Amino acid sequence: MLGISLKKHTDKKTPQQKYYKCERCGYITIVRDSTCPICAKDGFIIKMI
Repeated sequence: MLGISLKKHTDKKTPQQKYYKCERCGYITIVRDSTCPICAKDGFIIKMI
């Protein structure tokens, strides 16, 4: 028999996290206004957008 809960189902809304991606190499981060660590090793300073 299937277990059915009698509690009211509530959707817990979590805030959406925004992701920032490096246009050169594709590195993805959730940190805002950061530079890409992969491109920084190659000598490029690229801001994540």
